[in-house]
Amino acid sequence: ADLADRGSGSKQLERERTELAKQLAEERSLRVTAEQKVQRLERQAKESEGSSEAITQLKCINIYIC
Repeated sequence: ADLADRGSGSKQLERERTELAKQLAEERSLRVTAEQKVQRLERQAKESEGSSEAITQLKCINIYIC
């Protein structure tokens, strides 16, 4: 019986590890997307020399990333 308990415990751990790995991948993906958006907004801000909308969006996103 002890051995069976251990087996189900390791399955539970494996499920939790898989779930955590998925969450981590999603967070990384979100961060990469946000960083790409920041770079695009920085380019837009430079092109339009101080477009207040692009700068405001950039500040909001930087706060979110940090």
